[in-house]
Amino acid sequence: ESRSPEVSIILPVFNDEEWVANALDSCLRQTLSDIEIIVVDDASTDGTASVVENYQRRDPRIRFLQQPENQSAFQARKRGIEAAAGRYVLFLDGDDELSPEAAAVALEAARSEAADLVGFGCEVIQPDGKTGGGFQAGMQPRHGELEGADITADLFPVGATAQGQVWRYLFARDLLVQAYSSLPAELILPRANDLPIAFLALMHARKYVSTSAPLYRYYFRRGASGHRITT
Repeated sequence: ESRSPEVSIILPVFNDEEWVANALDSCLRQTLSDIEIIVVDDASTDGTASVVENYQRRDPRIRFLQQPENQSAFQARKRGIEAAAGRYVLFLDGDDELSPEAAAVALEAARSEAADLVGFGCEVIQPDGKTGGGFQAGMQPRHGELEGADITADLFPVGATAQGQVWRYLFARDLLVQAYSSLPAELILPRANDLPIAFLALMHARKYVSTSAPLYRYYFRRGASGHRITT
């Protein structure tokens, strides 16, 4: 029986054929080799599955789960969390990338500070390739260390726009299990589907620390991000 990986990277995908190779390459380039990559395909109708299967043949750390029908990234992430063997979890969307040291730096912060939640910096890449701007500035961690009830209060301040992206944190896996267990099992959330999980996981966290290192590369307006909604 092989021992559990240090970090599970959970990658929910849906019709990400165009970008998923970049996302997987960024996982395989991690300087921390003791990882698993759990790809959960939410019933894609394009060539996403065949791209992932090609990668899976090349690297045994990739695990591929397929949803029988489209159930939203909320349910895809849940399935990944249930399957995860790592003590810690990182999330990656199918149209984004992790920096090569993401798993190593986030894990070291969790271990050295005995934290069950680690926030980190994020680079926002615009369609023209430029980075920076107001959205990127708003994504960076503002608190170095928080404990107990201060975590939710300070990361979800009353009166401010809720920033609930799960990919901005390394979580102890048990925080995510607790978050999902407090919601109806069959809940499907088409929009803002990571916000309630981030919020509930933060409520269970004991200690938060952060690093300003930009560990996540968010590609604005790829896939479903940044699009206007009418309802």
